[in-house]
Amino acid sequence: YAKPEVVLTDTAMCRGIQFKPYGKINSTGGIGRYFWRCGSNQGSTAQPIWNMTDTGKLLFTLNVEDLNGCQGADTAYIFVSSLGKIGIGFNDSDQCFAGHKFNLSANCLSNSQNKFRWKLPQHPVATTQSINGVKFGSPGTYRVELFISNPWGCSDSAALDLEVYESPGVILYDTQV
Repeated sequence: YAKPEVVLTDTAMCRGIQFKPYGKINSTGGIGRYFWRCGSNQGSTAQPIWNMTDTGKLLFTLNVEDLNGCQGADTAYIFVSSLGKIGIGFNDSDQCFAGHKFNLSANCLSNSQNKFRWKLPQHPVATTQSINGVKFGSPGTYRVELFISNPWGCSDSAALDLEVYESPGVILYDTQV
């Protein structure tokens, strides 16, 4: 009997998705046993479904045994990405007066493939990880939104309300008569 031929393919995805691993199997006898493994996930059915929680470059294996007792196997890699916990950082609150400048930064797991999109009131959309010199001319509450994505299907967003106050005025009195 010919042993089953198993072909797995490298793939990439985002952490937290439901993944149905796929392998191409050529066999003259029906498959009687499956053993899938990837990171902490494993399965023994023809089509397991995994919630991908491990991250990084994970070894992906499938071992099969056909009804004649012949075995076949293959390995590949699955890259599981994550943005981590995202948020918006800004310089200290002493800058919260009309006309003063805010420096904003996107906080997430660093990766050169991350794409950033900022939605700023009174300003055009920006696409860099950090934005310096954002200022508002009048008091009020201004909402800043950040959208982050990467090529592996991860995307998330964060928002921050910035309170801008009237700049304090200084009045000088001449106390000499």
